[in-house]
Amino acid sequence: MNLGIIFAIAAGFLWSVTNLLDKTVVTKYIRKVSQIYLPLSLVSLLMGGVALIYDGQIPKIGHLLLIVIAAILWIIMGYVYFRSAQLEEISRVAPLFALTPVLILIFSGIFLNEIFSLKIYLGIIIILVGSILILSRGNLKQIFKSRVLGLMIVSATGAAGTAIIEKYLSNYYNYWSVFGWIYLMAGLLGLVVFYRSIKEYIILRHESDRRGFWLMIVSEGNSGLANFAYITAMSFWYISLVSAASTIQYLFVFLWTLLLAKLKPGLINEEINRKIAFQKIVAIIFIIGGIFLIT
Repeated sequence: MNLGIIFAIAAGFLWSVTNLLDKTVVTKYIRKVSQIYLPLSLVSLLMGGVALIYDGQIPKIGHLLLIVIAAILWIIMGYVYFRSAQLEEISRVAPLFALTPVLILIFSGIFLNEIFSLKIYLGIIIILVGSILILSRGNLKQIFKSRVLGLMIVSATGAAGTAIIEKYLSNYYNYWSVFGWIYLMAGLLGLVVFYRSIKEYIILRHESDRRGFWLMIVSEGNSGLANFAYITAMSFWYISLVSAASTIQYLFVFLWTLLLAKLKPGLINEEINRKIAFQKIVAIIFIIGGIFLIT
C-alpha cells in the first residue's frame, strides 16, 4: 500500500483523537474558552520554536505582516471551534471543517478568477448538503438559524485564510519556516490577547483546571503529530489525495463517540440511537465524497 495513504489516514485518526480531547476539556474542565490559550499558546511556542531551530529562515519585512494576519486568523479559527465544541456534539462540529476547502475554492474563484469543472461545483454542493445534514435534527429551518453553523463558517474561513497565506509564503520559504513563524506568532498573540483570562485562570486554578491544562497539552501535542503525519503523507502522495483521505477523521470522530457512549456514558454528550447514527453516517459519507470530487 502507498505510504502516502497510510500517513494520511494516520493524520485523520490523530486529529479525531484531538477533537475528542478538545470536547472533553471545554465541557468538563475549562469554563472559559479564552483560558485554553495558556496551554495552547505554550505548545504553539514550543512547536514553532523547534521548527525554526530545525530549519528556520528569516522572513522579509513585508512578509511579517502576512505572518501576523495568518496567526490572527488561526487564533480566530481555534477560538470559534472551541466555542462550537462547547455548544454542540463534537461528531456534528468536526465535519463542518469540510467547509474549509470549499471556501478556499470560492476565494480562489473570486480573487484569482479561476473557473472550475462541473465535478468540482458538484462536490461543493455535496459537501454543503452533508454539512446541513450533520446538523439536522428534523427541522431544516433551524439549521440555517444554528449558532454553531454560523460559528463554524467563521472558523472554516479562518482556516481557509491561513491556508492561503501559508501557500503564498511557501513560495518563498520552506515548510518548517512557514509553520514555525506562524505557530510562534500565534503562541505569542494568544498569550497577549487572552492575558486577563489566562491570569485569572492561573490565580484561581483548581484541581479540575490542572487536569484540563494537561489534557490540552496532550491534545495540542497530538495535533502536532497529526500535522507531521500529514506533511509526511504529502512527500509520498498527491496533496489533493492526501487532503481527501485525511477526511476519514470525521468517520473516526463518530466511531469514537459511539464507543465512548457505550463504555463511558456521560463523558461526552452525544445523541446515540439508530436514526441519529444513520443520519450522521450518511452526512459523513456525503462530506468525504464531496471532498474527493473537489480534490
